[in-house]
Amino acid sequence: VVQAQDITEEKGIKKKLVFHASHDELTGLVNRREFQIRLERIVTSVTDRDAQHVLCYVDLDNFKVVNDTFGHAAGDAMLSQIVELMRDCFRDQDTLARLGGDEFGIILENCDIADAVERCTVFIKTLNNKKFDWKDHSFRICASVGLVTISGESADTGELMKQVDLACYTAKDLGGNQVYAFPDQAADPTQYSDIIRAVHCVDAFYDDRLRLYAQPIVPLNDSGRERTWYEILLRFVANEGRVVSPHLFIPAAERYGQMAAIDRWVIDKVLKEYQAFGEDREVRLSINLSGTTIPSGDLCGYISSKFDEYDVPANRICFELTETATVTNVSQVLDLMNRLKKQGCRFALDDFGSGLSSFKYLKQFPFDFLKIDGSLIHEIAEDSNDYAMVRAIQQLTASLGLVCVAEWICNENVAELLKALGVEYGQGFIYGKPFPIENIKHSFQSQAQDS
Repeated sequence: VVQAQDITEEKGIKKKLVFHASHDELTGLVNRREFQIRLERIVTSVTDRDAQHVLCYVDLDNFKVVNDTFGHAAGDAMLSQIVELMRDCFRDQDTLARLGGDEFGIILENCDIADAVERCTVFIKTLNNKKFDWKDHSFRICASVGLVTISGESADTGELMKQVDLACYTAKDLGGNQVYAFPDQAADPTQYSDIIRAVHCVDAFYDDRLRLYAQPIVPLNDSGRERTWYEILLRFVANEGRVVSPHLFIPAAERYGQMAAIDRWVIDKVLKEYQAFGEDREVRLSINLSGTTIPSGDLCGYISSKFDEYDVPANRICFELTETATVTNVSQVLDLMNRLKKQGCRFALDDFGSGLSSFKYLKQFPFDFLKIDGSLIHEIAEDSNDYAMVRAIQQLTASLGLVCVAEWICNENVAELLKALGVEYGQGFIYGKPFPIENIKHSFQSQAQDS
């Protein structure tokens, strides 16, 4: 006796269930869970043979604006179109995954970092050229992309995801709409892991990991201006004494919520060091504040308490804020500036011109100094557009009654051009490279002995 049963429909249902368990319903891409399984398989296989792959993390820069303005239906429609662009820009063997609302992961198998950068750059350009339409509206979107090489020396999948997440965050922090391969693994494959472990450690910045450096800011024209002015810079010491550049360390600290504590550590150490200069030293020090620090707790109260603790005159301290920090936290920045300026503190708008997003805010904030971004200064002698930009910014600064400071001055030719434009102060290697903050006090002692 044979009993036959048609299980075609049942098999179809099971197949659909398996697919939906491993794929995103909206885009049809693999989901986070399936992506993690495939990444683990790749990491395991790469240790068995000489192969190289690349892990990619894509974050849409302004997707939230679309969602908030036009609704989730518009956002979903746009995501579906973006996924089609992804499929056109990457290979069939590459794994494409939707990891979150506007975040995507890609595993580029048998691909080196140079080829991965090229493919991701093509994707960004394709995305930039695409106009998305929704009812009577149209808009464009851009993305930040982070890349990390998967090789025989790679850590586990959890560490790789932290690395590529921070690489993407760094691309976004640098202005977005770009690809960032991080770190330079060919130079030092362990450096990145050192940073990640340190910023996750609560006591990292007390564990002899941070160093304070100073770089002089000098008057370009009037010799009667401030002669002794230094910007305080932060350095991170990784394992085996390697000094890590801030552009690697700061994004990691901001990404993992350590920057507010680190800024407070810097303020405490700088004011304590200032106390050692002596009462007769008329030194101005500039301290950088991260945008993530400003809204955290009573920052003004903390700074005021440190002025009292170390008996430091507030009018000798200048706080530097970036354009991004200023326009992102308008009300909080205004409150902080107004309260500290009553005590005598000065404020500088740092990296002005890198995005030119804060022109309309300049009249609103009580800044004392405006620092022109070094990218506009560096080639001012060769690039007429940079020269015109710097001239316009200096004229704007003068009309607002602010003092202008130029960064990244590299030679006398650039310095002379800036002097002719009326820029008051300069900063760059031509006037001195960053040195340990303790050396400021030593220079006073040398001057005293010479006199």
